[in-house]
Amino acid sequence: TSAALAVVFLVLGAYVQYGNGEAVQMAGGKYIGQLINMYAVTIGEWAHPLVAFIAFACMYGTTITVIDGYARAMSESVRLIRHKESVRKGELFGWYLWVAGTGLALILWFNSAMAELLKFAMISAFLAAPVFAWLNYRLVKADKKHKLSKGMEALAVAGLIYLVGFAVLFLLNLGGFLA
Repeated sequence: TSAALAVVFLVLGAYVQYGNGEAVQMAGGKYIGQLINMYAVTIGEWAHPLVAFIAFACMYGTTITVIDGYARAMSESVRLIRHKESVRKGELFGWYLWVAGTGLALILWFNSAMAELLKFAMISAFLAAPVFAWLNYRLVKADKKHKLSKGMEALAVAGLIYLVGFAVLFLLNLGGFLA
């Protein structure tokens, strides 16, 4: 069901965003307004407040989820590195502030340059994915009690090769070597 809905929203998004011939605004606030208006025109003007609310709810929920998830992951990582028993609430709150502040700084830095922000996020994701996959693989391999089956081992290695391969292709494309 989720995959089918993802395809439906992908097609709808492509149709609404690129099917009308209008140039995409690359400044954050202008893009959001344009996106809401495009959906309202496609669905009907009655949907304008609903689309605006849904867009806000999606962005708000994503923001809260990212701040909470990143802060908890960072505080737990530091706890493990320092060999502590637990994370103090003050430390977690500090990570919340750091993640929210860093996110706000990025938004303000790229405020009028949505394309550069998206490019930064895309490059970071493509290059970080193989690194995190390798770290996860090493962590799983270090656990002697729960050894991977041969099939899972092959799948993990294939996944690493896939991620590294696409990261290399991405860098080659970004550098203009595949044009």
